[in-house]
Amino acid sequence: MSIKNTTLIWFRNDLRIHDNQALFASLEFSNCVAIYIFNENDFIYDQDGFKKIGVFRYNFIIETLEDLKLKLSKLNVPLIILKGNTIELLKQKIIELNVSQLYFNASPGTQEMDLEALLTTFCASNKISFKMYQTNTLIHIEDLNFTPQNFPKIFTQFRKIVESKLYIRQEFPIPQKTNSTFFFNSFRDVNQPQKIVVQKINTEIDIKGGETNALNRLDYYLWKSNKINTYKETRNELIGMDYSTKFSAWLAIGAISPRRIFWEIEKYEKKINKNESTYWVIFELLWRDYFNLSMILFPKAYFRFKQNESSFLDEKQKNNFLNWKFGKTGSPFVDANMKELLNTGFMSNRGRQNVASYLINDLKLNWQLGAKHFEEYLVDYDCASNYGNWSYLAGKGNDPRSNRYFNIEKQKQTYDPQNKYINLWNK
Repeated sequence: MSIKNTTLIWFRNDLRIHDNQALFASLEFSNCVAIYIFNENDFIYDQDGFKKIGVFRYNFIIETLEDLKLKLSKLNVPLIILKGNTIELLKQKIIELNVSQLYFNASPGTQEMDLEALLTTFCASNKISFKMYQTNTLIHIEDLNFTPQNFPKIFTQFRKIVESKLYIRQEFPIPQKTNSTFFFNSFRDVNQPQKIVVQKINTEIDIKGGETNALNRLDYYLWKSNKINTYKETRNELIGMDYSTKFSAWLAIGAISPRRIFWEIEKYEKKINKNESTYWVIFELLWRDYFNLSMILFPKAYFRFKQNESSFLDEKQKNNFLNWKFGKTGSPFVDANMKELLNTGFMSNRGRQNVASYLINDLKLNWQLGAKHFEEYLVDYDCASNYGNWSYLAGKGNDPRSNRYFNIEKQKQTYDPQNKYINLWNK
């Protein structure tokens, strides 16, 4: 490429054009190219038999990239999708495209932060300007005065502090299209990875990737169905799409901004109704913020426990874990939830707490085995929320306690008294 002063936009878990600070800032330049890279190591099984991206989340990301590519095309920005060594491919494209400035949004997690450090060091040594923004949370990190020293140890303390002076920034607008079509014409026909054909069974859950579907879901859940009015009452149900928001998968991949959800709820509360349920959705966004901020301030805290490798397990423990993984524990409620996860990439919040408690308290296995399994299978996997919730239930993370035990039979009687969910999956 002979063109100079190219702007490269590196997409990660921010696959949207609304409220995207890196995209908005980068498009003040004319010659823009966007890039998304699947890290090749995420598809390789590690020594313990886990990989980071399973088929359900992979397909969801592909659907989201298809939607993003179409939306970026209307801005005259091509989206290049690659698979390989992330840092090496980024360096290669920076040189090949004569990149003079790089824009991206930060992502919490130790590997993610290590990658950011390698990339920014490369840019600095090659006199390439770069801008990194924090856009993953509802509350902007710069609007909080938390440090590793004063960060609240438990969520309730955090919530009371932030709610007492809650300030949510306005969204960044969708940028105007660039004037240059040089790169768009050069890259618009580049082949894109295809989805993997997989058959889902026994499910009413239909979560398709993409910013368009995310915004449609928000519109449906608030305005078209008014389901948000009863969220707090229905959120612990087990079957169907509408007992909960189902925003989590789109939030995890950044197909929807938490600020868009917040401001839309604010609008809804003013025009339609404000009640405990509308508040509770925002309450859940604050929980998500808490885990994300915890990982930003203490990036290695969730990964400091060493004995998570399967090599530390004896044969009985290995069999117990495999039975848990494949829904063969003999506990009908646990098994039903694990089978739903294996076959759909989804599990309800109530189910997640129960199967986690069973692994930790009944099987006496390390919580990180469960966290790794969820990382591979969940379509809505989010690093901070996943490891935050697992460590919380294990009493190893924030608010450490050892008595977060769920009586599985009592839970089943409360949330599946007629065995509808159990019978759906334990056939």
